[in-house]
Amino acid sequence: GGVTSVTLRGDGQQFYVGTEAAQIYNLGYTDFKPELIATNHNSAVKDVAFP
Repeated sequence: GGVTSVTLRGDGQQFYVGTEAAQIYNLGYTDFKPELIATNHNSAVKDVAFP
């Protein structure tokens, strides 16, 4: 999916990138290599159940 958000992390040597596919990547300025750090559902939540 396309990029929806970008934010700096820490002292500005890395940043987070969020995508339309509900994924978050961490990228460093030195190598610019993306690391997938989180995923989530990208559609509406229709039900929640608690034990």
